[in-house]
Amino acid sequence: GVAATSHNSNFMRIKSMIFGGRASTSSTPRISNNTSTNNGVNMLMALGAMLSLLATFKTETLGSTAKLLRSLSTWYLTRLEMAPLVTKSLSGGLIAFLGDYGAQWFEYKQSSSDKSSSRSERSNNDNVIPNPSDRASRFVSTSPRAGGSTLQQPSKRKHNPFSIRGTYNLRRSLARSLECILISSPLMHYGYDLFESLLPVSSSFAALAHVVADSVFLDGIFVGTGIIATGIMEGHSLKREVLPNLRNVYVPTLKASVATSSALMPLQFLSFRFLPVQLRVLSVNAVDLVWTGVVSFVSHGGGRGHHHRELGVSE
Repeated sequence: GVAATSHNSNFMRIKSMIFGGRASTSSTPRISNNTSTNNGVNMLMALGAMLSLLATFKTETLGSTAKLLRSLSTWYLTRLEMAPLVTKSLSGGLIAFLGDYGAQWFEYKQSSSDKSSSRSERSNNDNVIPNPSDRASRFVSTSPRAGGSTLQQPSKRKHNPFSIRGTYNLRRSLARSLECILISSPLMHYGYDLFESLLPVSSSFAALAHVVADSVFLDGIFVGTGIIATGIMEGHSLKREVLPNLRNVYVPTLKASVATSSALMPLQFLSFRFLPVQLRVLSVNAVDLVWTGVVSFVSHGGGRGHHHRELGVSE
């Protein structure tokens, strides 16, 4: 009898811990425990229904995205079969356009960081306590009644992190895109065909040889033609600006190109090893999105000042 009483007491204590009710044999707490159980079951059912709806929505969204990607890939492969050179050139030009935008965005961020540091230095200098006459003259000069400017309230509008805020040079991006359409992509098209005819990719060694040839020979040509062609298309003088800029920035740009190509070499190796030759231009251009941004940044005098970047002349 004592063991049974102890067992019932422990059972009621555990029951009270689970359902939050008081351990009692009366009918009222039992009703409360049943209500708590029903509420928990209802909440679980509602949560399950929400998860089911969310899973259905995600499945439909992923299905639509996959269908769109299949349609685009089918369309691209069809165009690639009908007009391979034109298709490769246009897709390469689009990627070059995006790469130059990334380069200009990085230049903008670098310039904004430099301006912020200079403003911080000026504010530190302003923390020096001026004498009363300077303080009074500053107050009068900045007073609205004296024609001074009022304090501007900070804008509450959300800023797009990818925006360049009016400093974007569209002509420069178009020049980089046209250079890729007219020079780089056709050279890649015929160059990759030549590599394949000389050494077909039937092994990893052959694929690695293609990657090295692309990074050493073709990239060296691309850097030079990119500096000259984009400089001319941007409206700069060939003799006074483009050629001096070529002499100054070709070697640093080539070094940046080799470093970037070395970092991207594993992806390029996969492109040459497992993709057919007709898809390699698109794949390499997509991988070289970062390469294009780096080359555009360095060839325009990245870090040398806004004035020299716009003129295409290095310091």
